[in-house]
Amino acid sequence: MSVSIHPSATAPTARAALLRTSALALVLASLPLAAGSAATFQVTPSEEPSPGIVTFSGTPTGISADGRIVVGSYVGPAYWDSTGVRTDLPSAGVLGSAVAVNADGTIIVGGAFQYSTENTIALKWVDGETEVLPDFGGGSQALGVSGDGSSVVGYAAGEGNQVAVRWDAEGINILDHLTGETEAMARGVSADGSVIVGYAIDESYNRTAVYWDSSDIIHSLAFLDSGNNADLDSLKNADAVAASNNGSVIVGSAFEAGTKYAVYWDAARDVHRLALADGMTSARATAVNGDGSVIVGTGQNFYFDGIFLHDTQSGFRWTQDDGVISVGDWLRNNGVDVAVDIAKTAIGVSADGDVVVGQSQNGMHISRGFRTPAPAS
Repeated sequence: MSVSIHPSATAPTARAALLRTSALALVLASLPLAAGSAATFQVTPSEEPSPGIVTFSGTPTGISADGRIVVGSYVGPAYWDSTGVRTDLPSAGVLGSAVAVNADGTIIVGGAFQYSTENTIALKWVDGETEVLPDFGGGSQALGVSGDGSSVVGYAAGEGNQVAVRWDAEGINILDHLTGETEAMARGVSADGSVIVGYAIDESYNRTAVYWDSSDIIHSLAFLDSGNNADLDSLKNADAVAASNNGSVIVGSAFEAGTKYAVYWDAARDVHRLALADGMTSARATAVNGDGSVIVGTGQNFYFDGIFLHDTQSGFRWTQDDGVISVGDWLRNNGVDVAVDIAKTAIGVSADGDVVVGQSQNGMHISRGFRTPAPAS
């Protein structure tokens, strides 16, 4: 079930202040240190780049299905072509970030922070125009968009709880919620728009990974087994962040016995844990390709050596045949000369699985493996 509400409507009651604080943190965390020059909004796909890795300044958040447009932030919302050339996006707020992009890179969604309201506002960029998406006056953020751009998902709040929403031609729609859960967030949507993924939050702030089907009915996704230790019940948290083209594969993260793992849920909605890469103590999956055969994410090793606290991260790429390997090893396996593993994270992947984008040690990277040659005609 969903409730369609137009811009003048108001939302239910509860914790809007927490949303405003979280929203500001989300926007500020996406901002790099240096400013960029403004440019005219125009998506112009570049020529097919050579296999390899391109690094440049910025904070990436997503990539188009065709692998040609990367979105994110460089002080404000921006996008890059596949060679690293940046275009800054006009913003209706003071700060902001582009978060997701449709299949061909022509529709971009995200949000910006407004000091006047102390809230974020959900934004959509189409054909050079910035559109402020309707909300309930308590802050909103767009986090995902379908392949054709007709369905945008995220969250919104008013004088009440944070709710998962979908924006479409009819306006803003509040998505169904689980019984006993107080808040929810939609994190992504399948390319065909049939499956929305995200999480629901109870009053103890535990998260349940969920998805909404084509009828907008919410379903909880399976947890990993936390074992028989009752003390670990509070760690039975899970989060769904992305889906394959038709929603048959959903990816995210879940805890098992106190450890966070990258996971995927298959078409039967059974949960599968991905192995941790060498040297990593936790992981999260962040994106999946079109047919669900390639999953990317980030492994993390967080430890204290008695003097200093260390946080080591490494972007990974998973397939059924290769298992979990670092982005650097994936490139080397495909003949690309990479001296060190500079891919700190992997946050997006093209529909064919050949292009991976994420943070590098000094900015961001676009990594491309070799494509399978087309058969001779």
